[in-house]
Amino acid sequence: MHQHVRALLKEPHWITRERYKGKGDCSASTMWDNDVWFILPGNSNCSEPHIIHADYIRHLVPDTKIIVLLREPISRLYSDYMFFTSKPSKASFHHLVVNHLKLLRDCFKQYTLRHCVYNNTLQSLVRVQLGLYHVFLEDWLLRFPLSQILVMRMEDMRDNVTREMLNVYSFLGLEKPNRKTMLQIQKTPRQNEGVKSRTWVPCGITRGSYWKISIDRLTNGWQ
Repeated sequence: MHQHVRALLKEPHWITRERYKGKGDCSASTMWDNDVWFILPGNSNCSEPHIIHADYIRHLVPDTKIIVLLREPISRLYSDYMFFTSKPSKASFHHLVVNHLKLLRDCFKQYTLRHCVYNNTLQSLVRVQLGLYHVFLEDWLLRFPLSQILVMRMEDMRDNVTREMLNVYSFLGLEKPNRKTMLQIQKTPRQNEGVKSRTWVPCGITRGSYWKISIDRLTNGWQ
């Protein structure tokens, strides 16, 4: 919230989905959701995308400011599973993660990391690829200068929302909010906090299996 910023509908998914339906973004999926990359002009006969949604954004608004809010990858994976599963269980989660990692490892033996991450035939109930943040960040940094991208951690936002929001306002070139607005920020309760996600946590063996994917840059910053 800011006195000079207009409130928007949460996650309209315009770039990644709705524009194909003729509709007129502020969506988490904008960074990674390129599932239909193969139909975009410039991607014909490609084994991985040459053109992604970031190219369209650069063309439409080249001076745009991009804010990327990242969550610790394993926590994100677990939360994602809980959100999309009606009857979650430790055994099911572990089974799905182990099987998905095997699919990825088999893919890595034949293709590039980027090919496998953008391969939508490897998707399952656990979207492991979405936690490979560096693949998506590198793609965006190839299209926009670092000065136009602010990368943040959800954990930092949780622990000190005032500090992090001041960083956001500074990045956007906005003046510091007035005292009333700052108090509203501090008092705003958490939203979209699932009850299911607090009932249990991934077991150690699942966590260990996820790390064995051996992509060191996967969790840089959370070590």
